[in-house]
Amino acid sequence: MLTQTVPARSRCASLCAEPGCVVKTPAALPGDDPLFVGAIARGFRVLAAFHGASGPLSLGEIAARSGLGKSAVQRIVHMLRQQGYLRRARA
Repeated sequence: MLTQTVPARSRCASLCAEPGCVVKTPAALPGDDPLFVGAIARGFRVLAAFHGASGPLSLGEIAARSGLGKSAVQRIVHMLRQQGYLRRARA
């Protein structure tokens, strides 16, 4: 189980305006935008999955809320933990 360590005031409310909402998978990534970085967008989707969560989330819950596959979520969560944006919740 993981929890977000980023302070609430620094979360981007525009990603998910309603409590408990699910971040939807876009139909297509902006392929015509040369400055778009898909990996960073997926990282933000993982962080947005915590918006409205009442407690820690499992990898499966993060995957369901973000619309990403579990293996991608595992890699992104690992990187976010290494950088201090997520931490493992105590059991």
